[in-house]
Amino acid sequence: MDKKWSKEEFYAYLLTFAALCDQIKTKKEWHFILSKIAKETFYTIHNQIVNHSEKESYEIIKAYLHENKYSQHDNDEVLNELKSVFFADDSEKEGFQFLRKLLS
Repeated sequence: MDKKWSKEEFYAYLLTFAALCDQIKTKKEWHFILSKIAKETFYTIHNQIVNHSEKESYEIIKAYLHENKYSQHDNDEVLNELKSVFFADDSEKEGFQFLRKLLS
């Protein structure tokens, strides 16, 4: 994998992926994401992720998690944050189930 992201950049990627996963961007999702990460980081990551297919995003996430061994505590914290984005529009997402498996 050629992504040399900081932890914040990867977190931004995950949150943005969660928001884009259903192809519907809501103000609630963007507001939540921007409350968690710097605006500049968001725009940098957003510009990258919009060029990725869902499959490419899954592969990038899997590779990053494999290369950067986070603790289960870190993964649990990220998963809780992801829930806020995935369920912002009151519907469970397939992408959340995938990420939950990766982070467990």
